Amino acid sequence: MIPSYSPETTRSPLKGSWIINEIWQDTGASVLSASSIDIQYIEELYVFRNLDEVRSFLGKFPAVVPILADAYVKIGNYFPSSQLFLEVFKAPELDDDEHLFILIATNFTPDEALKKLSELDDDWWLGAMYSVEGRVSINVEFP
Repeated sequence: MIPSYSPETTRSPLKGSWIINEIWQDTGASVLSASSIDIQYIEELYVFRNLDEVRSFLGKFPAVVPILADAYVKIGNYFPSSQLFLEVFKAPELDDDEHLFILIATNFTPDEALKKLSELDDDWWLGAMYSVEGRVSINVEFP
């Protein structure tokens, strides 16, 4: 079952990624990898469209994992009860450069959804997206 956000949800946004942080702090390692625990945690939060592609992306770009955990909580503040999907898109014109989309399935009207998405961007995402080097985008979709 996919957890849905509610104001009562108390979840550390980096629950799974504590492993990455401990390795970093204990060894000073400069190479991060997303553990299977980290990826499993993200699988509890999001629906993966094309499971293998999303898992592969998270393995290639482990710095994305903590921001995905944080995004789940932040998005829940603007889109409560909305299901969240992760999907990898490849740009053939850019040598199959990969990009991950967080897609918010919302029942808001298009105007309301775009207004909330703009608020999310202004309040958090435009500052946070630089930590993942522009490899992740957030958008809305309508079921």
